[in-house]
Amino acid sequence: MGQVLNFYSLNEDSKKSEKYRMKFERYHRLVIVRNELDSMTLFITQFCLSLKK
Repeated sequence: MGQVLNFYSLNEDSKKSEKYRMKFERYHRLVIVRNELDSMTLFITQFCLSLKK
């Protein structure tokens, strides 16, 4: 998969591949933030459940 991406970005003109790269990085950051939020929510939920016991 990575090889294909590299191949395409080499063939694209630099402006287009730069735009794609920025889009990908933004998406990647969103995924990371969402994962962190999910684990925080999970932690808080577990914490509240343990308080109820």
